Amino acid sequence: MKTQSQTILKLKKIFKLGYIPSRGNESYTEKENGKSVSYYVYPNCLAHACFNLTNQQIKSLDYTDREIFSSFIKTPYYSDKYILRDILRFIKQCGLKTTKCEVSSPLQHNEWKIAIYFGWRNNTKDYHFLLLEKDETWSSKWGFSITVDHFKIPPTKIEHNGYSYHLYGFYKITNPYANNKTPDDNQTELI
Repeated sequence: MKTQSQTILKLKKIFKLGYIPSRGNESYTEKENGKSVSYYVYPNCLAHACFNLTNQQIKSLDYTDREIFSSFIKTPYYSDKYILRDILRFIKQCGLKTTKCEVSSPLQHNEWKIAIYFGWRNNTKDYHFLLLEKDETWSSKWGFSITVDHFKIPPTKIEHNGYSYHLYGFYKITNPYANNKTPDDNQTELI
């Protein structure tokens, strides 16, 4: 059985090439050899915002990776700060750095900004992430569905699928391996 460490190795390999989010408006479905191929089933909101892999890179993921991206809530009573701690630790293990920031904090070329939310529906707890895109909108991928929404500004509250999510905070993610690269040197090859 695969473990979290195998997912970490896949992601670390991508980011060591200097990758920074560059999906942009790339659809999570595309035509390949005349057939429609769906890539949205592997990344959830966490993977979309924190890693933002291209379809070419998503090809290296599988259902075990999908389970890892959604495994950070141990029980409904697990505190938001401990869920966030575990998520940030996972991001760090993938070779990236995280820093708490403000919505207006400036970014370097090797950084991207995320917003994290926590929400409830009945007795079920969930988290949600938004990514600040290069066009200054915030993208939001809902779970493992194809749905990606865009916001002009990050809302303080989001209602979705019976959940009520509240903004918890903003973080910068830095890829230190992209430090000496310009965005044009960005590597997007499959690992």
